[in-house]
Amino acid sequence: MMPSKPVPIHLEVTQEEAGIRLDVYLAYRVPQLSRRGAQALIETGDALVNGRVAPKSQELAPGDLVELARLGPGNWQEPAPDPHAPFEVVQVDDDIVAINKPAGMPSVPLSPTELYTVAGALRAHFPECASIGHRPGDGGLLQRLDRGTSGLMLAGRNRSAFEFLRAEQEQGRMPKAYLAVVPDVDLPPRIDYRLAPAGTGGARMRPTASGGIAATTELALVARGRGLALVRATILHGARHQIRAHLSSCGAPIVGDELYGGDAHSRLLLHCHEIRFTHPKTAAKTIIRCEPPTESWLLPLPK
Repeated sequence: MMPSKPVPIHLEVTQEEAGIRLDVYLAYRVPQLSRRGAQALIETGDALVNGRVAPKSQELAPGDLVELARLGPGNWQEPAPDPHAPFEVVQVDDDIVAINKPAGMPSVPLSPTELYTVAGALRAHFPECASIGHRPGDGGLLQRLDRGTSGLMLAGRNRSAFEFLRAEQEQGRMPKAYLAVVPDVDLPPRIDYRLAPAGTGGARMRPTASGGIAATTELALVARGRGLALVRATILHGARHQIRAHLSSCGAPIVGDELYGGDAHSRLLLHCHEIRFTHPKTAAKTIIRCEPPTESWLLPLPK
């Protein structure tokens, strides 16, 4: 089933958001939209600035009016199926499928023909997911992970299951726990910094006292050694780069996260380890877990 009609979103750029690229701004202000997804909508002319089509690199000014027109049925573009993309099913039933995304693989395509994405692999193995999602190309996914992040991703296999789980997620009833390797410094049990774009083109997120997006991350120590700590970071909603920005703001950038000041490594040591949710059909409290790849981790993993 496809969305029945476009639902436009109207946004006004604040003083704090001035200078941010259009694609970054949309990904930052619209929670269900990734930067790659924002670029796709800009390229099709479905994102307007002050009533006009604008390039993805346009820097916004205070007071600019941004309109995002959700794509309707006639413009729906399913992700390109890719049966050869890495694809590990962690759990599946008639309503949901949970997969383990490898590091380095994009969650969703930037264009309908792009291969090597989670959404494309989902379409190849579970074709019914192709036309489900927040926006075209999602492949039924309920959340996205950064390209460098590995771990659990959950998708709905039918529209009713997807909509139920999306509502649960938006109400904060789908906690997701991540594992991250960071420098062994004192960390608070909870971080409540609001986040806003920063850096060239808004590529990073930074804590801000006002504006931005509310973001909460709960932290717990799992293991430590050799000057490093393995921490469990739990979030309910998830702003863009939330865990990465929060840990960096506390002097503990994730190993492999050079964008946020982390030490160089073969990969970003951030992994979605656990998702808790109410099953859309049985109403059972469900916990799905997925361990990180041991060959690239630097500390003992939880049993």
